[in-house]
Amino acid sequence: MPLTVAACIAFAFCMGLHIGYDKAFEGKTANELTAYSTGEGGSSNDAMNMRPANQRRTPRPILELMGEATKERRRAHSILREEYGSYYGSIFDKALIRRIFVSGEEARKRLTRRVMMKILSAQVSPDAYVRFTWATAGDSAAAGHGNRVGQSYTTVMEMTVRDAFSAVGVNFISRNHGMRDVLSTPELALCNEAVYGKDVDVLNWDFTVTEARDAHRIMLWAARAATHPEKPVLFMQDSPTASGRWDLVSGLEDIGVAPYLMDADATALLQEILPDLMDKTTSQDSIPPPLRHFVCDGSFEGVGICADAPPHFTCGKPSGIECQNERYNIDPNCEDDRYNAMWNPGWRMHLLKGRLLGVFLLDVLVDALVELDSLENPEHRTDKIGYGQGDYKSLLAFLQQKDSIDKFLFETAQVSVMDAWQGSGKLPEEVLAKGFSICRTALLPAQQRLDLEREGGSHFGKILATNNTLALAFSPSENHRCEGHAMDAKDFFFLPRGSSSVTRLPGNGEMDLYAPDKTIRRKMTEALIMLCFNICVEDNCRETSLGPESGISIAIDGRPVTGSVSFDGCHFMQGTDGVIWPALQRNDPSFDLEMLLSDDTQGSLRVTSMSAIYPPIA
Repeated sequence: MPLTVAACIAFAFCMGLHIGYDKAFEGKTANELTAYSTGEGGSSNDAMNMRPANQRRTPRPILELMGEATKERRRAHSILREEYGSYYGSIFDKALIRRIFVSGEEARKRLTRRVMMKILSAQVSPDAYVRFTWATAGDSAAAGHGNRVGQSYTTVMEMTVRDAFSAVGVNFISRNHGMRDVLSTPELALCNEAVYGKDVDVLNWDFTVTEARDAHRIMLWAARAATHPEKPVLFMQDSPTASGRWDLVSGLEDIGVAPYLMDADATALLQEILPDLMDKTTSQDSIPPPLRHFVCDGSFEGVGICADAPPHFTCGKPSGIECQNERYNIDPNCEDDRYNAMWNPGWRMHLLKGRLLGVFLLDVLVDALVELDSLENPEHRTDKIGYGQGDYKSLLAFLQQKDSIDKFLFETAQVSVMDAWQGSGKLPEEVLAKGFSICRTALLPAQQRLDLEREGGSHFGKILATNNTLALAFSPSENHRCEGHAMDAKDFFFLPRGSSSVTRLPGNGEMDLYAPDKTIRRKMTEALIMLCFNICVEDNCRETSLGPESGISIAIDGRPVTGSVSFDGCHFMQGTDGVIWPALQRNDPSFDLEMLLSDDTQGSLRVTSMSAIYPPIA
């Protein structure tokens, strides 16, 4: 009698456990991993903390990989069981995990497929450095302000899953690009490759502090994220009932995108399960450290949602003061009111989110291996689609073809991104939504700067020296007083009053980095030009628009800028023929930006980003 599909998978799972290799970190304890929750752990933002994946010179059977990954998952769960004690089962209940992480069936398949392709890539080229990269885009709460860098949920998540991914030859890399007082669009969205990096598998949206209940920016952010060359999975940290953002983004699943939601409402159900400080029948000393002083009067950290507390709609409960006072465990000398704000979660909340994300991704990893095994053994499948044992190249090509279909679906679909934008009629929607953008940014931690400066600064310095007479500057007030805390800073390109500058955008170095194919360059014949700037007197900055009263004069290739379409601190240059600027030289899609700041201007010009956005390239 033939085995059922479930029985075959169960047999393969057990065989994988039997033949999987033991690994070196067998004795890791909860205390060691809890060090990451207190900020002592590493982060992939620091290359010195990256442990290479378990690379082999010959491909390994899927069953063997399944065994190793399953052992690592079990080991991670044993750490969580020790970390959260008797509350482990309630927190990581499978039904609750399914409720917290929301997606459609096609999105689930796309995320699983991406992990499958990473596993296969490591087997096809066993000596290659294969990585799965998670990038967090967000505000101060996402950045982990108030805590040490190693305490953010992005880092905790990486520490939870890194060994399991390493066991199958994949380096799991997390990067936290959270920044204080930023919005998701237009600057970050139209500079996403420069800010979040060229190699992104998951791009995580977490702007719930700065955007609160605003939904009008989300579609531009999502469309630009889906336009990224790597076509990342789109994750959101949000409440589906607060703003309607998830309803908008989830619809992209029908056109080839993989949207996921970590449901804040479902996560909040744990407030009813975890020990509450108001319950005096339970001693705090008997509660695991990650849960002590965590829930006060039914709210995480004694903080609640308050409809009368804009712009963040977050306030502390009078009954939650003790939890609020225990949110951060840093040196008191490092406390800073700019970061220890009511809307910035403490280390216990970051730890919980990071662990939940880690458990979810561990399940995705094992699901990917089970699916790979079934593709190797078509007799286990109802559709009988399969490949021979070890034919990883053909299997990888098959999955890549499916990805290409999704890419085609998105590229040929219409996406509305500007319904709620002021002045939207003056900007070409298709260019904004799907255009090819090359951006130069001074912001930190933009990956463009981190990558180039990590290589000795020569590349970024060369871009500035040869293409930009604007000085790269920073404000001392942006610096945190203690090492290991906030990494973000609003650095800027600086033009003092009474000065002029000529900037080449994009420069040769940026062309080589973002548009190396000269065939593509020949199709880049015109562009929107976006500048994000303020006029500042010391650190007192104000938004301004172009015009005679601003004191700012700009010309593009000698053609005067007569005005701009402005939105949230960014300005799309407008000339006598509109907002689209044709490139003057054939086969050279760069522009010379001439800027002059009048001597009468009160303050200096601070440009954080500049971008050329070309129409979609077929």
